[in-house]
Amino acid sequence: MRDLEYNFTYREKDKGFQVILSYKDNKGRWRQKSRQGFKTKKLAKAAGDKLLDEVKEKALNVVDESMRDITLRQVFELFLLENNAVLEYNTRALYTQALQAFIKIADVPVVEITHSDIIDCMAPMKYAVSTKKLYLSKVGRVFRYAIETLEILAANPVSKVPKEKDKRQKKTQVISADDFKIMLKSVRQNNYTAYVKIAIAGYAGLRYGEIVGLTWGNVDLKAGIISVTAQLSATGKNQYTIKPTKSMNGYRDIPIPQELIQILRAYKKNSVIRIDRRIFADKTSEAKYIDALISRINKGTSIHSLRHTYATRLIATGFDVRTVAALLGDRVETVLKTYVHYTDEMREKAKENINKVFA
Repeated sequence: MRDLEYNFTYREKDKGFQVILSYKDNKGRWRQKSRQGFKTKKLAKAAGDKLLDEVKEKALNVVDESMRDITLRQVFELFLLENNAVLEYNTRALYTQALQAFIKIADVPVVEITHSDIIDCMAPMKYAVSTKKLYLSKVGRVFRYAIETLEILAANPVSKVPKEKDKRQKKTQVISADDFKIMLKSVRQNNYTAYVKIAIAGYAGLRYGEIVGLTWGNVDLKAGIISVTAQLSATGKNQYTIKPTKSMNGYRDIPIPQELIQILRAYKKNSVIRIDRRIFADKTSEAKYIDALISRINKGTSIHSLRHTYATRLIATGFDVRTVAALLGDRVETVLKTYVHYTDEMREKAKENINKVFA
């Protein structure tokens, strides 16, 4: 990347100061940008420095001149086309949603997009902070593709976008042991299959897709082990198939308690074993239906809340975080950030341990 040739001119205009930035673009032509209306020359100089940063970001952020006119939308399309085989349907849909969120700059050449343009796009967004961060990360990934694969950019403008803090205290519901038993009893009376799925989520911490992906070959009732090897994954709108877990962390063996062993043994005894030996015959996701059943009993909770509860209860009873992460099929950082909540049970445990230490 060559150095930018430029100079500043300051002058008084309309009872204030104006700054004029003259610079030479990539084709060797001199161009100008200006700002005016500043009360002091010092303010005009500060505005000039900001103007220079924007010009440098835009004018020098070009590696391949032959692709100078390629737009953000076109880079998105190339990225999705090249990664179609490795991206899940829901992930591809998320990239499409991210582009729609930044529609204001979708048809702007990527070499002309600055971090200020991205900030301007985000300012009027009505999404939750977490959603904005998610969309921004996808846009950032596409810019990285433009840098590393297409080699048409030298720097990622997303990296300069300030991180927005979520002021809302989002707290995932943790279901008590008593409420979980009440939930199981209530659901069992109305939908036995849903009851078994909820039991697996609560007693083994599996994701819904992993529960539906289980076969009887994954369940060793004698040893009390569930082996997770696959999950139900979306392949299109309302289209699903069984696929291997997304990462190596997802492959795991989970010890299960006697309560779940008894539930699964009874379910197997009363079920017709399918040719593919799948425990559940779901061809589409019924997660929303299960969530509705759970929420009627414990408002604001879902089947994923049971996964949070599973992790929290293990921590509360003394399991170390690495073990919990292995059982969940997650990274340690994810467990610490997402799943562990300071419950009344944990408070009592801490109180008990402190009394022992200082007795």
